[in-house]
Amino acid sequence: MGLGGYLDTIMPFIIRKRHDSRLQLNKMASIENDLFKRNILLQLPRVYVECMDYFFKLIPQVTSPERITFHMEHQPSVFMNIMIAHYAEHGAKIYEYQSGGFVGETTLSIDPVRYAVIDKHRTYGWKIHEKDEPFYAVRLESFRREYEKSCSRVTKSQYDIIAVYNQVNSVKTEEWYTAVSQTFFQGIDRQKYPRILLRPRGKSRKFNNRKELAFLNPPKDILVDKGMKSMATLTAQSRLIVHWDHPSTNLLECIYVGHPVVAVLTNEFPTELVRPFYDFFLGVGVMHSSADGLIEHLNKVNIDEWWDEVIKMDMYERFKMLFTRKLI
Repeated sequence: MGLGGYLDTIMPFIIRKRHDSRLQLNKMASIENDLFKRNILLQLPRVYVECMDYFFKLIPQVTSPERITFHMEHQPSVFMNIMIAHYAEHGAKIYEYQSGGFVGETTLSIDPVRYAVIDKHRTYGWKIHEKDEPFYAVRLESFRREYEKSCSRVTKSQYDIIAVYNQVNSVKTEEWYTAVSQTFFQGIDRQKYPRILLRPRGKSRKFNNRKELAFLNPPKDILVDKGMKSMATLTAQSRLIVHWDHPSTNLLECIYVGHPVVAVLTNEFPTELVRPFYDFFLGVGVMHSSADGLIEHLNKVNIDEWWDEVIKMDMYERFKMLFTRKLI
């Protein structure tokens, strides 16, 4: 796409600190009358106080910054952030790329603060803020390539349903997931869906993450995945993906490749742009307001026939263009 060269992420292993910098900052805070400003000074992280002089010595000399544009998807390291900010102050530009789900679907994801330090935000196809530029679902394209490669090796689905769990946190607690899962275990038609796999989010794909879902105590004939395979590979092995939370990146990935997927809609603060699509997905059974509704839907429909109808609908195609736009 003509974006230029790749810049390796840099984070120095050895960092020299100036301890007197904190003392100077504390003196500044002690004479600051505004309580809010004083607290900001007192709470500044170490990297922006004790380490800043050392970091600045490592930054390459700024030459022709007006000709430089930084392209980034995820937040870089602290040092890279400082370097990019330094170049931007001298005229360089910053283009940010949509990193996955949530963005554009929740009001928090389009808060003006996120746009304050960037020049352009390249999205999966939508535009809300003046700095948004409808682009392509770059991250979803990498999923498609791995998914199609996995599909070429699969002659028959290994699982009828793969139920996906996010990490347990203050929002999605063990109690919440236990309630949803017990409803699922007791209500899903096991004759229709005998092969079920539970997928934990896990902290790393390098380790077995089954213990993450031990609190669910699933029936013995319902398997728990190790969480070590990619979602692209698992999706290719399934007839249907179930998400207990949406927004989620994988739901977008499934729609991008046309794979059957359903989800419980948990977005309490949707953007105005996505609201009509949520209404559509709720109406056709892709999304549900509760686990009970999702299970009832799965028990009564023929997955293949139902999905074939959904993907032919105009609103489905419009959603794909706005939220999962393809490269080609």
